[in-house]
Amino acid sequence: MLKSDDALKTFICNPVVAADKKGAVIDSVAKEAGFQPMTANFLKLLVDRQRIDSIDAILEQFEEKYCKLTNTQARGFGAVCAAERACVW
Repeated sequence: MLKSDDALKTFICNPVVAADKKGAVIDSVAKEAGFQPMTANFLKLLVDRQRIDSIDAILEQFEEKYCKLTNTQARGFGAVCAAERACVW
């Protein structure tokens, strides 16, 4: 969501905006998007530690490691199983 919504990313990464306001927005977005509580807590931890601006690099590394562990390749709007090309989502 942060990758596709520039306004949200600008707000969340703005050092002038108070952490509690960012946390409230994260809670709202997490609830609406159906995030797991651990995901919302992780994002709020990044805000509290002033590391939220690293979210793109974190997501890139997560996707790379996830694809390696699950033997998939990221493709635009889904993934393709490396072992069996019929497995597309």
